[in-house]
Amino acid sequence: MLIASCGVLHQPPDLLSAPPLQLTNSEILDLTNYVLERARGSNSAAELPASRRRDQAERLVFVTASDLASRGEVYVGQAIGIEAAIDNALSKLAEESTAVTAVQLDVVESVEPASFPIKDASFTAGLFGLIIAPTNTAILPGEIVAGNLLDRKRNLNHGYLLRAPASALRRRLEGLPIPNTQRFTTTSAFADDRGPRLLYRGQPQLGEIEPKDLIASALAGALYLRRALKSDGSFVYAYWPKTDQERRDYNVLRHAGTTYSMFEFVGRTPHDGIEIAARRALAKLRDFIHPCPAPAKGEQCVVDGGTIKLGGNALAILALSKHFETTGEPTHLDLMRSLARYILAVQQPNGEFHPHMQRARDGAPMNQVSIYYPGEALLALLRLHHIDPDGPWLDAAARGARYLIQERDIDLPRADLPHDHWLLYALNELHRAQPSDIVFNHAMEIARAIANGQNSTPEFPDWLGSFYKPPRSTPSSTRVEGLVAAFELARDFGSAEDAAMFKRAIDLGVRHVLHHQFRPASVLFLPNPQRALGGFRRGFTSYEIRIDYVQHAISALLGYERISR
Repeated sequence: MLIASCGVLHQPPDLLSAPPLQLTNSEILDLTNYVLERARGSNSAAELPASRRRDQAERLVFVTASDLASRGEVYVGQAIGIEAAIDNALSKLAEESTAVTAVQLDVVESVEPASFPIKDASFTAGLFGLIIAPTNTAILPGEIVAGNLLDRKRNLNHGYLLRAPASALRRRLEGLPIPNTQRFTTTSAFADDRGPRLLYRGQPQLGEIEPKDLIASALAGALYLRRALKSDGSFVYAYWPKTDQERRDYNVLRHAGTTYSMFEFVGRTPHDGIEIAARRALAKLRDFIHPCPAPAKGEQCVVDGGTIKLGGNALAILALSKHFETTGEPTHLDLMRSLARYILAVQQPNGEFHPHMQRARDGAPMNQVSIYYPGEALLALLRLHHIDPDGPWLDAAARGARYLIQERDIDLPRADLPHDHWLLYALNELHRAQPSDIVFNHAMEIARAIANGQNSTPEFPDWLGSFYKPPRSTPSSTRVEGLVAAFELARDFGSAEDAAMFKRAIDLGVRHVLHHQFRPASVLFLPNPQRALGGFRRGFTSYEIRIDYVQHAISALLGYERISR
């Protein structure tokens, strides 16, 4: 499952004593473009600067050549001087009949002894490669992460290699005692027909983000979801790009939320293929809707694995209402009303929603409580109010918000407030429909808590704008969604200072999210590169793509684009 087809060095490299090359950004970009042209058979590439041609230190480079349809092939160049090292790698590539669409160039910059377990591997994975003694097998940072070559204890994962299909890399590493292993860092760039881009942890480094870039990334995410839609209207719920395998479990609530995001995209940028897929997903959602038990007997409920969840009905309403908003078709109005009457049936006189879950077969309440279901329910009621303003939906949403603000969260300090994006969506819309200082001030407090909790001075540049350590993509996506709603409130009704703080946090959060999207540069070491493109992975080392990771990323990107126009 792994590949380092020419990854054996002809002799142990003397890199520990070699001075770092210290390429400038423009030099590594030019070099990568040069490599792409040479890999495609051109001899007209510009020469290296004279100062680089005079380099006389031992150099180690990697050229990864890819057609972006299958896993890339790695060619190692080892020689005295950077020019000769690149020529060495390209000569090996020339011996193959590889179709080259894109290349990645890695120039080794620093080397140090490595010992196992690697203590900081959770944070630095994707930033270092390994030269494994005694066979001198060189493995790139992206290969290590994509191939799970470090196990959970951060030792070399021999067990994974033994389970993998026969490969040159597996044979070289099987049973090695790994003494005298070296760890290296590289300066890295990627080039294809769009030109060269600098890489960090295998992802293109981001410059200034323009609205068109946000739409392009959201489109790539929506196209991933369209590809993930199966013939019966359900999604491939979760996909593991490292092994090209699917998870077989399912989550109906996330199906509904994903459908919502697809209609949200179509509402911003019409796209027939995505709209057709969203309609099929919406039709499939109807298969999970059944008559409710008490206390809403006769109404309609979303059933997920034998359980009725407050959030299930809420997210179904959001998907159906977004379909109405996008298409103008009132087809599902009666169903939305019935789903909402269940929400009213479990709302207590003080505004609390209870229970959050019931057994579908007999209506027995369950003890589980979700921090997000109440906010989802409020937003669903408010979206239905926009469509059906004569219903009881607005008053019910206002009662629910008062309970959350004045009872559930009343004694919580700002730092402990839930970072609830659904509630921020709802408070934004509730304040516009029924202005309230209590509602507005609570929304500002939640948004300040989110902005204050963001990683703003992290150790690693791609952690900027994230939450938690190590960070994950979706906590940033969801918080960006909530901050967009809070920004709109602050911009229209509050202070310029709050609006500016939220806007900065949104920008940083979106940048962090974009580091997790699979792009041509980040799929080189995957077995099925095209399938992963556009998807958003869970984290820097966890490559799982789940539909809700993509859903929330799309909504975050579209929200930022909307306030950036």
